[in-house]
Amino acid sequence: MTTTTPTPPATGRRAHRWAVLGAVLGAVTAAAAVVAAVVWWPRPGAGEPTAWEQRVELNAALAETARAAGLEDLPLAPHPDFAVPCTRNDGRQGVSYWLDHRAGDGVSDPGWVVDTVAADWRDRGYHVQRDPRGNRATAYTTDGAVLMVAASRSGVSLVGSTGCFLRDGAPERG
Repeated sequence: MTTTTPTPPATGRRAHRWAVLGAVLGAVTAAAAVVAAVVWWPRPGAGEPTAWEQRVELNAALAETARAAGLEDLPLAPHPDFAVPCTRNDGRQGVSYWLDHRAGDGVSDPGWVVDTVAADWRDRGYHVQRDPRGNRATAYTTDGAVLMVAASRSGVSLVGSTGCFLRDGAPERG
């Protein structure tokens, strides 16, 4: 029967070197994690557009939607042109904007208008809900914006608001 003698644990200088090396590697790893979190990883809100950028983008989308539904002649109604405070799903405070509001006289085929607008929004990748009780539809974008269309023989309206963003981004007003 052969017996092997276990290797004794490192002692003295050798043990001290391994302990120091382990501590140094641990400190370097911790420091690298801190640097990565501060420098390289995106800061909250840094990778998302500003509320104003989304407002500009969605106003253009609403204008295209109005053209697709034959509503391009609808006048723009007055609307607030300032940031509105909001609370994000994660509890942080942000801002949003109302979009250009188009409103006008009624249309002869309200169902066609709402169907056309809803189809345009679906083509853009928005989640659309059609109100089964009337000629209305609501769309939700992936950025949290809400768009609405309502049409009848007596009036039509196309409205919306941006999602809630951490940064405003509006141009300086002079």
